[in-house]
Amino acid sequence: MSNFDKWNEIKKQTHKENILVGFKDRDIFYIKMGQNIGFEQNGKGNEFVRPIIILKKFNKEIENIALLSQMRLYSTNRLLNKIGVINKEDFEKLKVKFKSLIE
Repeated sequence: MSNFDKWNEIKKQTHKENILVGFKDRDIFYIKMGQNIGFEQNGKGNEFVRPIIILKKFNKEIENIALLSQMRLYSTNRLLNKIGVINKEDFEKLKVKFKSLIE
């Protein structure tokens, strides 16, 4: 079975799960990132997992998070567990650098 097939099965199961995970700006989480194409970042291990930093919660009704390096939105269904919080000073530096990438 290819990695795409394995990821597709995990993705279908993740989509069915309806577990609410609380999060806020600056939180660091493991997320089921998946098997991607081209230069996109792939998840690792059996569940295709990578760490991410929550930049911004976009909407109270549809909770999504942003992956800074590729400006992608993800469903909170993909969140696994919180592993930390980036300190305020580093988070502000990160936001400044991120904004410079999109200007």
